[in-house]
Amino acid sequence: MTGRALVFVPFVLVFSFGPGFLFLRRMRWNPMEKICGSIALSLLIIGGLSFAVYLSGLPSWGYYGITAVAGALTLAGADGWGLIGDHHVRRTAAAFGLLVIWTLGLQALIRHYSGGDWCCDWVEHYQRSLFFLERWPREFRFIDRYPLTTRPPLMNLVCAYFLANVGEEFALYQIAFSLLNLLVFFPCCLFARRFAPRVKHLPLLVAIFLAFNPMFFMNTTFAWTKALAAFFIVLSVWLYLAGWRKNDRRRISAAFICLSAGLLVHFSALPYAVFLGLAYLTSIWWWQNHRARALAIVALPAIAVGTVWFAWSIVEYGAGTTFTANATVAGTASGDLEGNLLRIGSNTWHTFRPYIFPSQPEDSTLRRLTDRAFTFYQENFLGAIGSINAYAVIAILVATLGLARTGLPARERRFWWAFIPFTILGGIAIDGETSPSGVANICLQPLVYLGVTLVAARYVLLSRGARVLIWAGVFSDFILGVALEVHMESQMRMWARTPNWDWKQREHLVYLGDLLDASARSVRAGLLVAAMVGLAYLGRLAFTSPANGLPVQTPSRDARNRRLRG
Repeated sequence: MTGRALVFVPFVLVFSFGPGFLFLRRMRWNPMEKICGSIALSLLIIGGLSFAVYLSGLPSWGYYGITAVAGALTLAGADGWGLIGDHHVRRTAAAFGLLVIWTLGLQALIRHYSGGDWCCDWVEHYQRSLFFLERWPREFRFIDRYPLTTRPPLMNLVCAYFLANVGEEFALYQIAFSLLNLLVFFPCCLFARRFAPRVKHLPLLVAIFLAFNPMFFMNTTFAWTKALAAFFIVLSVWLYLAGWRKNDRRRISAAFICLSAGLLVHFSALPYAVFLGLAYLTSIWWWQNHRARALAIVALPAIAVGTVWFAWSIVEYGAGTTFTANATVAGTASGDLEGNLLRIGSNTWHTFRPYIFPSQPEDSTLRRLTDRAFTFYQENFLGAIGSINAYAVIAILVATLGLARTGLPARERRFWWAFIPFTILGGIAIDGETSPSGVANICLQPLVYLGVTLVAARYVLLSRGARVLIWAGVFSDFILGVALEVHMESQMRMWARTPNWDWKQREHLVYLGDLLDASARSVRAGLLVAAMVGLAYLGRLAFTSPANGLPVQTPSRDARNRRLRG
Protein backbone atom coordinates (compact mmCIF):
# COMPACT_ATOMS: atom_id res chain seq x y z
CA MET A 1 0.00 0.00 0.00
CA THR A 2 2.81 2.44 0.88
CA GLY A 3 4.50 1.77 -2.46
CA ARG A 4 1.29 2.35 -4.38
CA ALA A 5 0.68 5.56 -2.46
CA LEU A 6 4.13 6.84 -3.43
CA VAL A 7 3.30 6.18 -7.09
CA PHE A 8 -0.23 7.50 -6.72
CA VAL A 9 0.78 11.04 -5.71
CA PRO A 10 2.79 11.91 -8.85
CA PHE A 11 0.25 10.01 -10.97
CA VAL A 12 -2.58 12.26 -9.76
CA LEU A 13 -0.52 15.44 -10.06
CA VAL A 14 0.80 14.74 -13.57
CA PHE A 15 -2.58 13.81 -15.01
CA SER A 16 -4.24 16.75 -13.27
CA PHE A 17 -2.06 19.05 -15.38
CA GLY A 18 -0.63 17.27 -18.42
CA PRO A 19 -3.51 16.39 -20.75
CA GLY A 20 -4.85 19.93 -21.04
CA PHE A 21 -1.51 21.66 -21.59
CA LEU A 22 -1.32 20.56 -25.22
CA PHE A 23 -4.30 22.79 -26.09
CA LEU A 24 -3.08 25.89 -24.22
CA ARG A 25 0.67 25.89 -24.78
CA ARG A 26 0.49 28.21 -27.83
CA MET A 27 -2.00 30.65 -26.37
CA ARG A 28 -0.88 34.15 -25.47
CA TRP A 29 -1.38 33.66 -21.77
CA ASN A 30 1.26 34.19 -19.12
CA PRO A 31 2.93 31.01 -17.78
CA MET A 32 0.88 30.83 -14.58
CA GLU A 33 -2.36 31.29 -16.54
CA LYS A 34 -1.32 28.35 -18.73
CA ILE A 35 -0.62 26.24 -15.65
CA CYS A 36 -4.02 27.01 -14.12
CA GLY A 37 -5.85 26.65 -17.43
CA SER A 38 -4.14 23.31 -18.09
CA ILE A 39 -5.25 21.99 -14.71
CA ALA A 40 -8.86 23.04 -15.35
CA LEU A 41 -8.93 21.55 -18.84
CA SER A 42 -7.17 18.35 -17.73
CA LEU A 43 -9.75 17.72 -15.03
CA LEU A 44 -12.55 18.26 -17.55
CA ILE A 45 -10.90 15.84 -19.99
CA ILE A 46 -10.36 13.18 -17.33
CA GLY A 47 -13.85 13.65 -15.89
CA GLY A 48 -15.48 13.56 -19.32
CA LEU A 49 -13.64 10.42 -20.40
CA SER A 50 -14.41 8.76 -17.07
CA PHE A 51 -18.12 9.49 -17.58
CA ALA A 52 -17.87 8.10 -21.11
CA VAL A 53 -16.42 4.84 -19.74
CA TYR A 54 -19.25 4.66 -17.21
CA LEU A 55 -21.96 5.27 -19.83
CA SER A 56 -20.42 2.87 -22.34
CA GLY A 57 -20.51 -0.08 -19.95
CA LEU A 58 -16.88 -0.90 -20.67
CA PRO A 59 -15.14 -3.08 -18.07
CA SER A 60 -12.50 -1.66 -15.78
CA TRP A 61 -9.83 -1.81 -18.48
CA GLY A 62 -11.61 1.11 -20.09
CA TYR A 63 -9.97 3.35 -17.50
CA TYR A 64 -6.56 2.20 -18.73
CA GLY A 65 -7.65 3.53 -22.10
CA ILE A 66 -8.13 6.93 -20.48
CA THR A 67 -4.58 6.67 -19.13
CA ALA A 68 -3.31 5.95 -22.65
CA VAL A 69 -5.16 8.96 -24.07
CA ALA A 70 -4.15 11.26 -21.21
CA GLY A 71 -0.55 10.07 -21.42
CA ALA A 72 -0.44 10.69 -25.17
CA LEU A 73 -1.84 14.20 -24.74
CA THR A 74 0.67 14.92 -21.98
CA LEU A 75 3.61 13.77 -24.11
CA ALA A 76 2.32 15.64 -27.17
CA GLY A 77 2.38 18.88 -25.21
CA ALA A 78 5.86 18.32 -23.82
CA ASP A 79 7.43 20.70 -26.37
CA GLY A 80 5.86 23.59 -24.47
CA TRP A 81 7.11 22.60 -21.05
CA GLY A 82 9.80 25.23 -21.34
CA LEU A 83 7.53 27.45 -19.27
CA ILE A 84 8.84 25.49 -16.26
CA GLY A 85 11.94 27.62 -16.71
CA ASP A 86 9.93 30.69 -15.73
CA HIS A 87 11.01 31.65 -12.22
CA HIS A 88 7.43 32.37 -11.10
CA VAL A 89 6.37 28.87 -12.19
CA ARG A 90 9.35 27.24 -10.48
CA ARG A 91 8.74 29.05 -7.21
CA THR A 92 5.03 28.29 -7.35
CA ALA A 93 5.67 24.60 -8.05
CA ALA A 94 8.19 24.41 -5.19
CA ALA A 95 5.77 26.06 -2.76
CA PHE A 96 3.00 23.73 -3.92
CA GLY A 97 5.28 20.75 -3.30
CA LEU A 98 5.80 21.90 0.28
CA LEU A 99 2.04 22.33 0.67
CA VAL A 100 1.46 18.79 -0.64
CA ILE A 101 3.94 17.32 1.84
CA TRP A 102 2.39 19.32 4.70
CA THR A 103 -1.18 18.35 3.86
CA LEU A 104 -0.48 14.67 3.29
CA GLY A 105 1.46 14.67 6.55
CA LEU A 106 -1.63 15.96 8.35
CA GLN A 107 -3.78 13.42 6.51
CA ALA A 108 -1.38 10.69 7.68
CA LEU A 109 -2.25 11.48 11.31
CA ILE A 110 -6.04 11.53 10.89
CA ARG A 111 -7.87 8.35 11.91
CA HIS A 112 -11.41 9.71 11.90
CA TYR A 113 -13.08 12.97 10.92
CA SER A 114 -14.72 15.15 13.55
CA GLY A 115 -15.55 18.71 14.51
CA GLY A 116 -18.80 20.32 15.61
CA ASP A 117 -21.79 18.57 14.08
CA TRP A 118 -20.17 17.75 10.73
CA CYS A 119 -20.86 14.25 9.55
CA CYS A 120 -20.86 11.88 6.68
CA ASP A 121 -20.13 13.98 3.55
CA TRP A 122 -16.71 12.35 3.24
CA VAL A 123 -18.16 8.83 3.12
CA GLU A 124 -20.92 9.97 0.78
CA HIS A 125 -18.35 11.19 -1.74
CA TYR A 126 -16.38 7.97 -1.41
CA GLN A 127 -19.58 6.08 -2.19
CA ARG A 128 -20.23 8.39 -5.14
CA SER A 129 -16.77 7.71 -6.55
CA LEU A 130 -17.30 3.96 -6.20
CA PHE A 131 -20.76 4.34 -7.74
CA PHE A 132 -19.18 5.31 -11.07
CA LEU A 133 -16.21 2.98 -10.74
CA GLU A 134 -18.18 -0.16 -9.81
CA ARG A 135 -21.48 0.76 -11.51
CA TRP A 136 -23.69 0.56 -8.47
CA PRO A 137 -27.49 0.45 -8.98
CA ARG A 138 -28.71 3.84 -10.17
CA GLU A 139 -31.39 3.98 -7.49
CA PHE A 140 -28.75 3.65 -4.75
CA ARG A 141 -29.18 6.08 -1.82
CA PHE A 142 -25.90 7.52 -0.63
CA ILE A 143 -25.47 7.36 3.16
CA ASP A 144 -29.01 5.95 3.08
CA ARG A 145 -30.43 9.38 2.17
CA TYR A 146 -29.47 11.00 -1.12
CA PRO A 147 -30.01 10.06 -4.78
CA LEU A 148 -27.21 10.57 -7.27
CA THR A 149 -28.63 13.89 -8.51
CA THR A 150 -28.32 15.57 -5.11
CA ARG A 151 -24.72 16.53 -5.89
CA PRO A 152 -22.84 17.11 -9.17
CA PRO A 153 -20.36 14.41 -10.24
CA LEU A 154 -17.17 15.87 -11.72
CA MET A 155 -14.79 15.37 -8.80
CA ASN A 156 -16.16 11.88 -8.14
CA LEU A 157 -15.65 10.94 -11.79
CA VAL A 158 -12.07 12.19 -11.72
CA CYS A 159 -11.42 10.33 -8.48
CA ALA A 160 -13.00 7.15 -9.89
CA TYR A 161 -10.50 7.27 -12.75
CA PHE A 162 -7.51 7.63 -10.43
CA LEU A 163 -8.74 4.84 -8.14
CA ALA A 164 -9.37 2.54 -11.11
CA ASN A 165 -5.68 2.68 -12.01
CA VAL A 166 -4.13 2.15 -8.58
CA GLY A 167 -6.69 0.74 -6.14
CA GLU A 168 -10.02 1.43 -4.50
CA GLU A 169 -8.83 1.69 -0.88
CA PHE A 170 -10.22 4.54 1.17
CA ALA A 171 -6.69 5.79 1.98
CA LEU A 172 -6.02 6.31 -1.73
CA TYR A 173 -9.33 8.15 -2.02
CA GLN A 174 -8.19 10.47 0.79
CA ILE A 175 -4.94 11.19 -1.03
CA ALA A 176 -6.71 11.88 -4.33
CA PHE A 177 -9.20 14.28 -2.76
CA SER A 178 -6.48 16.08 -0.80
CA LEU A 179 -4.38 16.61 -3.92
CA LEU A 180 -7.32 17.81 -6.00
CA ASN A 181 -8.50 20.18 -3.28
CA LEU A 182 -5.00 21.66 -2.96
CA LEU A 183 -5.14 22.90 -6.57
CA VAL A 184 -6.88 26.11 -5.47
CA PHE A 185 -3.39 27.25 -4.45
CA PHE A 186 -2.48 27.96 -8.10
CA PRO A 187 -5.11 30.59 -8.96
CA CYS A 188 -4.51 32.13 -5.54
CA CYS A 189 -0.89 32.67 -6.63
CA LEU A 190 -2.14 34.41 -9.76
CA PHE A 191 -4.02 36.89 -7.59
CA ALA A 192 -1.08 37.26 -5.19
CA ARG A 193 1.08 38.64 -8.01
CA ARG A 194 -1.70 41.08 -8.87
CA PHE A 195 -2.16 42.10 -5.23
CA ALA A 196 1.55 42.80 -4.61
CA PRO A 197 3.67 42.71 -7.79
CA ARG A 198 6.87 43.92 -6.07
CA VAL A 199 6.93 41.36 -3.25
CA LYS A 200 9.41 38.49 -3.53
CA HIS A 201 8.69 34.87 -2.57
CA LEU A 202 4.92 35.32 -2.96
CA PRO A 203 4.13 31.62 -3.56
CA LEU A 204 5.91 30.66 -0.34
CA LEU A 205 4.01 33.30 1.63
CA VAL A 206 0.68 32.19 0.16
CA ALA A 207 1.51 28.53 0.91
CA ILE A 208 2.37 29.29 4.55
CA PHE A 209 -0.70 31.43 5.18
CA LEU A 210 -2.98 28.81 3.61
CA ALA A 211 -1.27 25.93 5.43
CA PHE A 212 -1.95 27.59 8.78
CA ASN A 213 -5.52 28.59 7.86
CA PRO A 214 -8.04 26.27 9.59
CA MET A 215 -10.61 26.37 6.78
CA PHE A 216 -8.01 25.49 4.16
CA PHE A 217 -6.64 22.70 6.35
CA MET A 218 -10.08 21.22 6.94
CA ASN A 219 -11.15 21.35 3.32
CA THR A 220 -7.96 19.73 2.04
CA THR A 221 -8.11 16.85 4.53
CA PHE A 222 -11.87 16.35 4.98
CA ALA A 223 -12.59 14.42 1.78
CA TRP A 224 -15.24 16.47 0.02
CA THR A 225 -15.50 18.77 -2.99
CA LYS A 226 -15.73 22.41 -1.97
CA ALA A 227 -12.07 23.41 -2.29
CA LEU A 228 -11.84 22.06 -5.85
CA ALA A 229 -14.97 24.05 -6.68
CA ALA A 230 -13.14 27.06 -5.22
CA PHE A 231 -10.25 26.36 -7.64
CA PHE A 232 -12.57 26.77 -10.62
CA ILE A 233 -14.30 29.80 -9.10
CA VAL A 234 -11.13 31.73 -8.22
CA LEU A 235 -9.65 30.94 -11.63
CA SER A 236 -12.85 32.10 -13.36
CA VAL A 237 -12.69 35.46 -11.57
CA TRP A 238 -9.06 35.89 -12.59
CA LEU A 239 -9.76 35.01 -16.24
CA TYR A 240 -12.80 37.28 -16.36
CA LEU A 241 -10.87 40.28 -15.03
CA ALA A 242 -7.85 39.56 -17.24
CA GLY A 243 -10.10 39.19 -20.28
CA TRP A 244 -11.86 42.43 -19.41
CA ARG A 245 -8.57 44.31 -19.08
CA LYS A 246 -7.14 42.87 -22.31
CA ASN A 247 -10.41 42.80 -24.29
CA ASP A 248 -9.82 39.06 -24.78
CA ARG A 249 -12.90 36.96 -25.52
CA ARG A 250 -10.95 33.73 -25.11
CA ARG A 251 -10.15 34.48 -21.48
CA ILE A 252 -13.74 35.53 -20.79
CA SER A 253 -15.07 32.38 -22.47
CA ALA A 254 -12.61 30.32 -20.43
CA ALA A 255 -13.88 32.04 -17.28
CA PHE A 256 -17.40 30.80 -17.91
CA ILE A 257 -16.17 27.33 -18.83
CA CYS A 258 -14.48 27.26 -15.42
CA LEU A 259 -17.72 28.34 -13.76
CA SER A 260 -19.58 25.56 -15.55
CA ALA A 261 -16.94 23.08 -14.38
CA GLY A 262 -17.22 24.50 -10.86
CA LEU A 263 -20.95 23.86 -10.91
CA LEU A 264 -20.22 20.25 -11.89
CA VAL A 265 -18.01 19.95 -8.79
CA HIS A 266 -20.28 21.71 -6.28
CA PHE A 267 -23.33 23.95 -6.59
CA SER A 268 -21.58 26.59 -4.45
CA ALA A 269 -20.31 28.03 -7.74
CA LEU A 270 -23.81 29.29 -8.58
CA PRO A 271 -23.67 32.76 -6.91
CA TYR A 272 -20.34 33.48 -8.62
CA ALA A 273 -21.72 32.35 -11.99
CA VAL A 274 -24.75 34.60 -11.58
CA PHE A 275 -22.62 37.61 -10.67
CA LEU A 276 -20.09 37.19 -13.46
CA GLY A 277 -22.90 36.57 -15.93
CA LEU A 278 -24.62 39.80 -14.92
CA ALA A 279 -21.31 41.66 -14.88
CA TYR A 280 -20.51 40.46 -18.39
CA LEU A 281 -23.90 41.41 -19.78
CA THR A 282 -23.88 44.88 -18.25
CA SER A 283 -20.20 45.83 -18.42
CA ILE A 284 -18.85 44.16 -21.57
CA TRP A 285 -21.42 42.53 -23.82
CA TRP A 286 -23.83 45.48 -24.06
CA TRP A 287 -21.10 47.71 -25.50
CA GLN A 288 -19.79 45.25 -28.09
CA ASN A 289 -20.46 45.06 -31.79
CA HIS A 290 -21.98 41.80 -33.12
CA ARG A 291 -23.48 41.06 -29.72
CA ALA A 292 -25.10 37.76 -30.75
CA ARG A 293 -21.77 36.39 -31.97
CA ALA A 294 -19.95 37.63 -28.88
CA LEU A 295 -22.50 36.03 -26.56
CA ALA A 296 -22.29 32.74 -28.44
CA ILE A 297 -18.49 32.68 -28.15
CA VAL A 298 -18.67 33.24 -24.40
CA ALA A 299 -21.74 31.24 -23.44
CA LEU A 300 -22.01 28.21 -25.71
CA PRO A 301 -18.80 26.41 -24.61
CA ALA A 302 -19.79 26.80 -20.96
CA ILE A 303 -23.29 25.52 -21.67
CA ALA A 304 -21.86 22.55 -23.57
CA VAL A 305 -19.73 21.55 -20.57
CA GLY A 306 -22.76 21.13 -18.32
CA THR A 307 -25.22 19.85 -20.89
CA VAL A 308 -24.01 16.24 -21.01
CA TRP A 309 -24.46 15.62 -17.29
CA PHE A 310 -27.82 17.36 -16.96
CA ALA A 311 -29.21 15.83 -20.16
CA TRP A 312 -28.26 12.33 -19.00
CA SER A 313 -29.64 12.99 -15.52
CA ILE A 314 -32.97 14.22 -16.90
CA VAL A 315 -33.30 11.17 -19.15
CA GLU A 316 -32.30 8.76 -16.39
CA TYR A 317 -33.95 10.32 -13.32
CA GLY A 318 -36.41 12.87 -14.66
CA ALA A 319 -36.34 16.67 -14.48
CA GLY A 320 -37.95 16.76 -11.05
CA THR A 321 -35.31 14.61 -9.36
CA THR A 322 -32.51 16.29 -11.30
CA PHE A 323 -33.35 19.83 -10.22
CA THR A 324 -35.14 19.43 -6.89
CA ALA A 325 -33.13 16.75 -5.07
CA ASN A 326 -30.54 19.32 -4.02
CA ALA A 327 -30.92 20.51 -0.42
CA THR A 328 -30.94 24.18 -1.45
CA VAL A 329 -33.82 23.75 -3.88
CA ALA A 330 -35.74 21.51 -1.50
CA GLY A 331 -35.26 23.88 1.44
CA THR A 332 -36.23 26.96 -0.53
CA ALA A 333 -39.26 25.28 -2.12
CA SER A 334 -40.55 24.12 1.27
CA GLY A 335 -40.92 27.68 2.59
CA ASP A 336 -42.81 30.77 1.53
CA LEU A 337 -41.24 34.15 0.69
CA GLU A 338 -41.35 35.39 4.26
CA GLY A 339 -39.85 32.18 5.60
CA ASN A 340 -37.02 32.23 3.06
CA LEU A 341 -36.23 35.88 3.82
CA LEU A 342 -36.13 35.09 7.53
CA ARG A 343 -33.85 32.14 6.86
CA ILE A 344 -31.48 34.27 4.79
CA GLY A 345 -31.45 37.02 7.40
CA SER A 346 -30.84 34.55 10.21
CA ASN A 347 -28.04 32.79 8.35
CA THR A 348 -26.42 36.11 7.46
CA TRP A 349 -26.43 37.18 11.10
CA HIS A 350 -25.06 33.88 12.33
CA THR A 351 -22.39 33.71 9.61
CA PHE A 352 -20.82 36.85 11.08
CA ARG A 353 -21.66 36.35 14.77
CA PRO A 354 -19.41 33.95 16.71
CA TYR A 355 -21.32 30.89 17.88
CA ILE A 356 -20.66 28.86 21.02
CA PHE A 357 -21.13 25.24 20.04
CA PRO A 358 -23.23 23.43 22.68
CA SER A 359 -21.37 20.74 24.57
CA GLN A 360 -22.53 17.51 26.14
CA PRO A 361 -22.23 16.96 29.92
CA GLU A 362 -19.67 14.22 29.40
CA ASP A 363 -17.45 16.33 27.09
CA SER A 364 -13.98 17.12 28.36
CA THR A 365 -12.66 20.68 28.40
CA LEU A 366 -10.40 19.85 25.45
CA ARG A 367 -13.33 18.48 23.43
CA ARG A 368 -15.44 21.58 24.12
CA LEU A 369 -12.59 23.90 23.15
CA THR A 370 -11.86 21.96 19.96
CA ASP A 371 -15.50 21.87 18.82
CA ARG A 372 -16.05 25.55 19.53
CA ALA A 373 -12.86 26.57 17.77
CA PHE A 374 -13.82 24.31 14.85
CA THR A 375 -17.24 25.95 14.49
CA PHE A 376 -15.73 29.43 14.65
CA TYR A 377 -13.09 28.75 12.01
CA GLN A 378 -15.25 26.70 9.64
CA GLU A 379 -18.69 28.33 9.73
CA ASN A 380 -18.10 31.95 10.76
CA PHE A 381 -16.96 34.03 7.78
CA LEU A 382 -14.57 36.26 9.71
CA GLY A 383 -13.19 33.31 11.64
CA ALA A 384 -12.65 31.41 8.39
CA ILE A 385 -10.39 34.15 7.03
CA GLY A 386 -8.58 34.32 10.38
CA SER A 387 -9.07 35.89 13.79
CA ILE A 388 -6.81 38.82 12.83
CA ASN A 389 -6.53 38.27 9.07
CA ALA A 390 -10.21 39.11 8.61
CA TYR A 391 -9.76 42.61 9.96
CA ALA A 392 -6.54 43.05 7.98
CA VAL A 393 -8.51 42.16 4.84
CA ILE A 394 -11.17 44.75 5.67
CA ALA A 395 -8.54 47.44 6.26
CA ILE A 396 -6.67 46.62 3.04
CA LEU A 397 -9.89 46.57 1.00
CA VAL A 398 -11.05 49.92 2.37
CA ALA A 399 -7.65 51.46 1.62
CA THR A 400 -7.38 49.88 -1.84
CA LEU A 401 -10.93 50.21 -3.12
CA GLY A 402 -11.72 53.52 -1.47
CA LEU A 403 -8.75 55.49 -2.76
CA ALA A 404 -8.19 56.39 -6.42
CA ARG A 405 -4.46 56.83 -5.94
CA THR A 406 -3.91 53.12 -5.31
CA GLY A 407 -3.54 52.59 -9.06
CA LEU A 408 -6.42 50.12 -9.38
CA PRO A 409 -8.63 51.16 -12.32
CA ALA A 410 -11.96 52.65 -11.30
CA ARG A 411 -13.96 49.97 -13.09
CA GLU A 412 -12.11 47.20 -11.20
CA ARG A 413 -12.78 48.98 -7.93
CA ARG A 414 -16.47 49.05 -8.84
CA PHE A 415 -16.27 45.35 -9.76
CA TRP A 416 -14.92 44.39 -6.33
CA TRP A 417 -17.34 46.68 -4.48
CA ALA A 418 -20.19 44.79 -6.20
CA PHE A 419 -18.63 41.31 -6.28
CA ILE A 420 -17.85 40.98 -2.57
CA PRO A 421 -21.28 41.81 -1.06
CA PHE A 422 -23.19 40.07 -3.87
CA THR A 423 -21.34 36.77 -3.51
CA ILE A 424 -21.40 36.91 0.30
CA LEU A 425 -25.17 37.43 0.41
CA GLY A 426 -25.78 35.11 -2.53
CA GLY A 427 -23.58 32.43 -1.00
CA ILE A 428 -25.52 32.65 2.25
CA ALA A 429 -28.92 32.78 0.55
CA ILE A 430 -28.26 29.66 -1.51
CA ASP A 431 -28.14 27.46 1.59
CA GLY A 432 -31.61 26.04 2.07
CA GLU A 433 -31.32 25.28 5.79
CA THR A 434 -31.15 27.52 8.84
CA SER A 435 -27.85 27.18 10.66
CA PRO A 436 -27.26 28.83 14.07
CA SER A 437 -23.49 28.40 13.61
CA GLY A 438 -23.24 30.06 10.18
CA VAL A 439 -22.77 28.82 6.63
CA ALA A 440 -19.38 30.20 5.58
CA ASN A 441 -18.15 26.69 4.73
CA ILE A 442 -20.78 26.19 2.03
CA CYS A 443 -20.29 28.90 -0.61
CA LEU A 444 -17.86 31.45 0.81
CA GLN A 445 -14.62 29.50 0.55
CA PRO A 446 -13.41 31.27 -2.62
CA LEU A 447 -13.73 34.61 -0.83
CA VAL A 448 -11.93 33.21 2.21
CA TYR A 449 -8.97 31.98 0.13
CA LEU A 450 -8.80 35.26 -1.77
CA GLY A 451 -8.81 37.11 1.56
CA VAL A 452 -6.01 34.96 2.97
CA THR A 453 -4.05 35.45 -0.27
CA LEU A 454 -4.50 39.22 -0.03
CA VAL A 455 -3.03 39.30 3.49
CA ALA A 456 -0.18 36.97 2.49
CA ALA A 457 0.70 39.13 -0.52
CA ARG A 458 0.56 42.42 1.39
CA TYR A 459 2.13 41.06 4.59
CA VAL A 460 5.60 42.54 4.13
CA LEU A 461 4.18 45.86 2.88
CA LEU A 462 2.31 46.56 6.12
CA SER A 463 3.64 48.39 9.15
CA ARG A 464 5.64 46.42 11.70
CA GLY A 465 2.83 46.65 14.24
CA ALA A 466 0.32 45.25 11.74
CA ARG A 467 2.68 42.44 10.76
CA VAL A 468 3.27 41.45 14.38
CA LEU A 469 -0.48 41.44 15.04
CA ILE A 470 -1.15 39.31 11.96
CA TRP A 471 1.64 36.90 12.91
CA ALA A 472 0.12 36.48 16.38
CA GLY A 473 -3.27 35.82 14.77
CA VAL A 474 -1.86 33.22 12.39
CA PHE A 475 -0.11 31.51 15.31
CA SER A 476 -3.29 31.35 17.42
CA ASP A 477 -5.39 30.21 14.43
CA PHE A 478 -2.93 27.40 13.78
CA ILE A 479 -2.96 26.20 17.39
CA LEU A 480 -6.72 26.41 17.91
CA GLY A 481 -7.96 25.58 14.41
CA VAL A 482 -5.38 23.15 13.02
CA ALA A 483 -3.26 21.57 15.77
CA LEU A 484 -6.17 20.93 18.16
CA GLU A 485 -8.36 19.52 15.40
CA VAL A 486 -5.64 17.20 14.10
CA HIS A 487 -5.00 16.01 17.64
CA MET A 488 -8.67 15.11 18.13
CA GLU A 489 -8.93 13.43 14.74
CA SER A 490 -5.86 11.32 15.49
CA GLN A 491 -7.25 9.96 18.78
CA MET A 492 -9.16 6.68 18.74
CA ARG A 493 -10.57 7.35 22.19
CA MET A 494 -14.13 7.80 23.39
CA TRP A 495 -13.73 11.51 24.22
CA ALA A 496 -13.07 12.18 20.50
CA ARG A 497 -15.90 10.00 19.14
CA THR A 498 -18.45 11.45 16.68
CA PRO A 499 -20.98 9.87 14.28
CA ASN A 500 -18.21 9.91 11.65
CA TRP A 501 -16.51 7.19 13.69
CA ASP A 502 -19.65 5.05 13.43
CA TRP A 503 -19.65 5.40 9.64
CA LYS A 504 -16.01 4.37 9.51
CA GLN A 505 -16.81 1.18 11.42
CA ARG A 506 -19.97 0.46 9.46
CA GLU A 507 -18.19 0.74 6.09
CA HIS A 508 -15.04 -1.04 7.36
CA LEU A 509 -12.83 1.79 6.18
CA VAL A 510 -9.11 2.05 6.81
CA TYR A 511 -7.79 5.60 6.91
CA LEU A 512 -4.33 6.66 5.80
CA GLY A 513 -3.70 7.46 9.47
CA ASP A 514 -4.55 3.87 10.41
CA LEU A 515 -2.04 2.50 7.91
CA LEU A 516 0.70 4.83 9.12
CA ASP A 517 -0.12 4.70 12.81
CA ALA A 518 3.24 3.09 13.59
CA SER A 519 4.96 6.12 12.04
CA ALA A 520 2.67 8.70 13.65
CA ARG A 521 5.27 9.90 16.13
CA SER A 522 7.82 10.59 13.39
CA VAL A 523 5.20 12.29 11.19
CA ARG A 524 4.07 14.43 14.10
CA ALA A 525 7.65 15.46 14.83
CA GLY A 526 8.26 16.38 11.21
CA LEU A 527 5.10 18.48 11.06
CA LEU A 528 6.04 20.21 14.31
CA VAL A 529 9.43 21.16 12.89
CA ALA A 530 7.79 22.39 9.66
CA ALA A 531 5.27 24.47 11.62
CA MET A 532 8.03 26.01 13.73
CA VAL A 533 10.05 26.89 10.62
CA GLY A 534 7.01 28.45 8.91
CA LEU A 535 6.02 30.46 11.96
CA ALA A 536 9.64 31.53 12.53
CA TYR A 537 9.86 32.74 8.92
CA LEU A 538 6.68 34.79 9.28
CA GLY A 539 7.90 36.03 12.65
CA ARG A 540 11.23 37.18 11.19
CA LEU A 541 9.37 39.09 8.50
CA ALA A 542 7.05 40.56 11.14
CA PHE A 543 9.84 41.95 13.30
CA THR A 544 12.18 43.01 10.49
CA SER A 545 12.30 46.68 9.56
CA PRO A 546 12.26 47.63 5.84
CA ALA A 547 15.83 48.86 6.10
CA ASN A 548 16.97 45.42 7.23
CA GLY A 549 15.85 43.56 4.16
CA LEU A 550 12.16 42.77 3.76
CA PRO A 551 11.64 40.78 0.52
CA VAL A 552 10.38 43.66 -1.62
CA GLN A 553 11.79 44.42 -5.04
CA THR A 554 12.97 47.97 -5.69
CA PRO A 555 11.69 49.20 -9.06
CA SER A 556 14.42 49.76 -11.61
CA ARG A 557 15.13 53.25 -12.89
CA ASP A 558 13.48 52.37 -16.21
CA ALA A 559 10.37 51.14 -14.43
CA ARG A 560 10.19 54.32 -12.36
CA ASN A 561 10.61 56.43 -15.49
CA ARG A 562 7.85 54.48 -17.27
CA ARG A 563 5.49 55.17 -14.38
CA LEU A 564 6.39 58.86 -14.39
CA ARG A 565 5.74 59.04 -18.12
CA GLY A 566 2.69 56.97 -17.96
